[in-house]
Amino acid sequence: MQNFETVVEQKCEQLLLKAYHFGASDLLLVPGNINSQIYFRKYDKLFHAGDLPHELAERIFSYSKFLAELDII
Repeated sequence: MQNFETVVEQKCEQLLLKAYHFGASDLLLVPGNINSQIYFRKYDKLFHAGDLPHELAERIFSYSKFLAELDII
């Protein structure tokens, strides 16, 4: 059984690969009350690419900040 950290790393990689293959210039995670929405930007337009449970999205935010060496709050 995988631990939650591995799931977060794998989901981040999947999102980045999906955005890359889509040809997106940006990957946006928009937090909501229950779910966070995933959007890809391409040609200055946003395309809805799915939803993530709030807890997973928060972990992805923190993991991305960690990789970018930003303060994790």
